[in-house]
Amino acid sequence: MASPVRPAAAPGRRLLLSLAAGLAAPFPARAHPAGAAGEVTLLTGGAEGGPSDLWLRAFAPFLERHLPRHTVSVVNRPDATRAQLLAGIAAAPVNGRSLGYAVTPDIFVEPGKGRAPGLLRRLRLLGAVAEDPLALVAPPETSLAGLQREREPQTLALPPEGSTAALAAPMLQEHLPLVPLHFPSAAAARQATLSGNVSAALVRLSDAIAALQEGRLTALGLALAERCALLPETPILSERGIPLVASARRGFVLPAGTPDALAIPLATALAKVVADPEYVAQSNAAGILPAFLSEADWTRLVRQQLASLKL
Repeated sequence: MASPVRPAAAPGRRLLLSLAAGLAAPFPARAHPAGAAGEVTLLTGGAEGGPSDLWLRAFAPFLERHLPRHTVSVVNRPDATRAQLLAGIAAAPVNGRSLGYAVTPDIFVEPGKGRAPGLLRRLRLLGAVAEDPLALVAPPETSLAGLQREREPQTLALPPEGSTAALAAPMLQEHLPLVPLHFPSAAAARQATLSGNVSAALVRLSDAIAALQEGRLTALGLALAERCALLPETPILSERGIPLVASARRGFVLPAGTPDALAIPLATALAKVVADPEYVAQSNAAGILPAFLSEADWTRLVRQQLASLKL
């Protein structure tokens, strides 16, 4: 008797299944160093050559240095949305072989919908390795006092909805007459500011550091609790009466059920990377602050951020 025909899975469901299956499948053969125990893959949804990909490929050699007898590679899944990628990681085998690249609080927000339901329970926040503070930047002739005096609302360029900057913008608007305008990327928001098409932009410091160092943009304030050694002359926003402290955290996640025997060595290696002087120098050059947060501390911070955002 013929077997019953099963209905085809929806496109999003098929992609999720393929992501989970891809994580479960053996990785292509690769020459390992002598004595290598295995391979760890850093998984991102960004396209090759994009900001996430470039940062991960610069990070991977440091993790390989501090994770004995392992090789570390980067795999891109540009066809997956952020939600699909994270759902695939959450459903992956708990073998400690695939680390999902994550930026918080961004990953826990679905643009236009709010908090991603149940995701925090399904992922293990292994460790954060970098703080990427927000910066309010503007053309060189602009001052914060001038913005505060404006009678008409001015345009504030922002990265896409769901980004750290977009989530923090309403708190900034409580103190400045700014109307948000979302761009497809932080680079596009930066370019609009460089071109003088908007009054200011709220972006991660790493997205603006080169233009700031070259004098093509000015930093009106950093969303940090204290001044930053990278830009010691730049005030923090609270010095200007704007109590905004907001940073993105870059790190790695595992499926929630990953046992400690696999997770702890990986987290230990991440902590060692953050203490590596070469990683510190590389991060600082990119406008990123190397800072390790353990699983417990990172999870606590994320819960606090989501609560402050009323998510």
